[in-house]
Amino acid sequence: MRRAGPLDAQTGRFRLGLITVTVFLGGRLLWWQSGAGLFLALMLVAAALIPIAMVVLTEGLLRRHAPLWLKGFTLIGGLVFAVLALLPAPAVEPYRAIALLAFQFAGFVATGWLVASRNRDSLSPNENWLIDRIALSLALILPFLLTEFHLPWLHFPVRLGGVAILAVCWLAVSMGRSTLDHRATIRAFAVIALAALAFGIAIARIAELDLAGHIRAVALVLSALLLVATVTEAMNLRPDSRRDGLLRRIAASKKGDQAAFLEGLRAEFATEGAIALGAKELAGFDQKALAAAFAADPLRQHRGPKADPDEQLQALFSRYQVSHLMLVAREPLRLIALNLPAMASHPGAETELRAIQRVALLLADQDDDRTAHR
Repeated sequence: MRRAGPLDAQTGRFRLGLITVTVFLGGRLLWWQSGAGLFLALMLVAAALIPIAMVVLTEGLLRRHAPLWLKGFTLIGGLVFAVLALLPAPAVEPYRAIALLAFQFAGFVATGWLVASRNRDSLSPNENWLIDRIALSLALILPFLLTEFHLPWLHFPVRLGGVAILAVCWLAVSMGRSTLDHRATIRAFAVIALAALAFGIAIARIAELDLAGHIRAVALVLSALLLVATVTEAMNLRPDSRRDGLLRRIAASKKGDQAAFLEGLRAEFATEGAIALGAKELAGFDQKALAAAFAADPLRQHRGPKADPDEQLQALFSRYQVSHLMLVAREPLRLIALNLPAMASHPGAETELRAIQRVALLLADQDDDRTAHR
């Protein structure tokens, strides 16, 4: 989320919600390891603040204030349960857990009602898409949160709140790829869940575990798959960040300053290790034939003699052992030679190269026009 851009109101509120659940899970882990009542109280206080964090996030998403009664309900309820968190567990359990579950469920229902009853016309398509994605994530993970509470009628061998937070992190990272629709997200989640179910059961059968062991094995495999999916999704966003950097370089390029533009790209993009071919390097080649070849296509890729029988191009590719040649100036003829194997590049690499070539050629033309006016 930091890489996506500057911290705005929506991102800040979402991170506040993540911090709240992080404190909740961290307090629970420390309580399990130490048994100290201080960490139990910290966990319960964080759990009590989750509904107000949800309301604050919903306000930011809708760009509207939540009803005053809802703010009061979640704020007062959070304060009441924060005080109850300080009481010894034997005196208030299981009633405190039941009441806290009902309070959290009411908060989720209220925020869901705000989202469902919003005026979609008052928001942009991107905002509506983002709200729908977050609502979908909550619908997917809400059943997991029920296992967080010690209830008389619910004895579950593993608490799935941490798995739910991993799912939220995965969905939050995938928000950076707005080209994915909600059906694709549901299909991806279904594949992860089914794979975890299959492999978890297989592991439990091999180890001859009981039913509780089966559930724990599935939860562990699901956690691992969600972690891998989150890291993979974050890595898939790197080409987008790379493309943003290319756009920034293009936007910051100065009129007629082609050398500075190419030098700035050299260390960041596919032009790293590129070779500049000027009059000295092109001596002995048919300049007219090369100019005609690059007039037809200013970015040439080495596809072999049969695919491209131009002898001058083949001689250039053979001499410098490169995969691409791009035209960066017409008079005098100047080229950039670089090696970008197809298997080592991402799908948008050639489009980036064409953008670089186009801007470099425009800067060269501007420089030539400025020289001519002088």
